[in-house]
Amino acid sequence: RPERYPDKGFDDNYCRNPDGKLRPWCYTLDPNTPWEFCAIKTCDVGILNSTEAVAETTTCIQGQGEGYRGTVNTIWSGIQCQRWDSQFPHQHNITPENFKCKDLRENYCRNPDGSESPWCFTTDPNIRIGYCSQIPKCDVSNEQDCYRGNGKSYMGNLSKTRFGLTCSTWDKNIEDLRRHIQIFREPDVSKLKKNYCRNPDDDSHGPWCYTDDPL
Repeated sequence: RPERYPDKGFDDNYCRNPDGKLRPWCYTLDPNTPWEFCAIKTCDVGILNSTEAVAETTTCIQGQGEGYRGTVNTIWSGIQCQRWDSQFPHQHNITPENFKCKDLRENYCRNPDGSESPWCFTTDPNIRIGYCSQIPKCDVSNEQDCYRGNGKSYMGNLSKTRFGLTCSTWDKNIEDLRRHIQIFREPDVSKLKKNYCRNPDDDSHGPWCYTDDPL
């Protein structure tokens, strides 16, 4: 019952694993089969462990950009980044001294804390941080169509919903997405390619997409 597991994401009829079984499962509508494991692919072990050794890049970002070491120093809207060793106009503890291995040089965009992409504190007193989503993604054509967690970093090529509907392109729906997110930042458009499933708003249900189905 959902009330017994308030933090397990029991929305709709999605597959879940609240009790530590071998893999996600669900109750069924078949009276002869009370419950059954779900046919979800597991991510390859190599993919799971790939984040342990972060690949350093200078012109593009891989994954969430934790290895980005380039010199872009503005956020997506063009606002200049604040130096990491400065406390003006924003005070913070993300300093070179506290994050010695994260290359917090000058005011370059970085991802020292595992955020969804490189970012920085800004020089605008009214905007504390911003994402550097204008930095292009590196080639991700070889990534598998599986995801971890809520799929925020999913960059595969799946473009159909679980009901088989074809996804609509993101550029066609970008204004609606901006209204939907309603937070301080611009959606990370570098991840919103074609009509591939993505999770730009950190939805707990996983990657999703717009469709052209009126219903």
